[in-house]
Amino acid sequence: MFNFGEEMRVISIPDDVRRRYGAYDTPMHIVKFMVDVSGVRDFSGLKILEPATGLAPFSRYIASLKGSWKDIYGVEVNPVIVDYLRKAYPEFNVVEGDYLLTDFEEEFDLVIGNPPYGIIGSENHYAISVFKDRKRIYKEKYKTWRGKYNIYGLFIEKGIRDLKKHGTLVFIVPASWMILDEFKELRRFLSRSGRVEVYYLGRVFQGLNVVTVVLVVKKGFKGLALYDATGFKPRLNYEVENYNGEIIAFRTPFTETVEKLAFGKLGDYYTIRISPRSPEIKACSYVKRNPEPGYICVLNGKNLAGAGYIDYRTCYSGYYVKPENVPRIRMWFTMERVVVGHTKGGKLVAAVDKGLNGVWYAWMGDVYHLMPKKTPPLTTKELSNVLNSLVMNNYMKQKYRDITPHVTKTQLETLPLLRPEDIRNLESTTSSS
Repeated sequence: MFNFGEEMRVISIPDDVRRRYGAYDTPMHIVKFMVDVSGVRDFSGLKILEPATGLAPFSRYIASLKGSWKDIYGVEVNPVIVDYLRKAYPEFNVVEGDYLLTDFEEEFDLVIGNPPYGIIGSENHYAISVFKDRKRIYKEKYKTWRGKYNIYGLFIEKGIRDLKKHGTLVFIVPASWMILDEFKELRRFLSRSGRVEVYYLGRVFQGLNVVTVVLVVKKGFKGLALYDATGFKPRLNYEVENYNGEIIAFRTPFTETVEKLAFGKLGDYYTIRISPRSPEIKACSYVKRNPEPGYICVLNGKNLAGAGYIDYRTCYSGYYVKPENVPRIRMWFTMERVVVGHTKGGKLVAAVDKGLNGVWYAWMGDVYHLMPKKTPPLTTKELSNVLNSLVMNNYMKQKYRDITPHVTKTQLETLPLLRPEDIRNLESTTSSS
């Protein structure tokens, strides 16, 4: 029977193997928390599934509560772990295989666990290499796949599909799905599937720099609830009766004040574009890897060196182009605009790009470019100052916390737009309070 004090690493799995599978052990205090927020108090008669079973912490705990392994199922892809589980817990119905490609005849009342995290690809580039040959199959099978999709999103989709009508899914996953654009289809899928409850934990896995949430989906119901559960003490942040797949972020008195003062959203007045990716730049015959006379740097995110400052002289990208070919990459590189960093630790870092000494520069990689849709309400300098302000960065911090180090296009489009005088008034109010 289950031993509450036993070490989770009962068998030795090398760290590099864990990384290839995207597998991480779940401490028992997290297991107990997840079982508690599931809302299930009586497990008798319920069919329970733990996908990506690992050492079966959830199944073992639930078996200890109900006093039996009856109707508890697991799926584990690592044959070494499956062999151990079958010997240690012969009553446990554990299947060896890829959960994402495993079909069940029955549906489950509770799907609970800690799915793998990571982007599927080669060992040289991405964390999860074990499943790289199945990537095409996954993309055909799952409807929520978008962009560089993280495998945990597929587990969420399948877990919900494996539930009975009023069944419950409980997963601990990275928080990034709440706001990143590539999870747009997943959020819509969740909103159509049932009531979504999110418990924000923060960084709870030792040695793993991932901000996590416990996602609870109650199939067949409606609504959304967001909880601040740091310290494993859930406090309701807000709740809505209808949820349609929007990004999920926190509400505070400060964020609500900023939103009330706004005269619109950034996306109402500006088109937001992102620099071309490196494969496109590499494919340009007129872009060089080595500097030649008359060539200038192709800029990237590192050249946006700080709030209001662009370093035009250091070639971090390693690519060069003649000034006359800059418009061939993007015509709008030759107009004055505001650029915003994508990966700046979740901070807003902006600057006005108007070239250097009459020369326009091309950009590549993760940098956003803001172009007015109509007569702009702010000058480029005013817009840059507003975005770089303490007010707007406090807004971002309180709204999105540490969910992701990235600033997404959706975050920018929905960002409240304030006038400089409102920014100054808020800053003076904040400093005097």
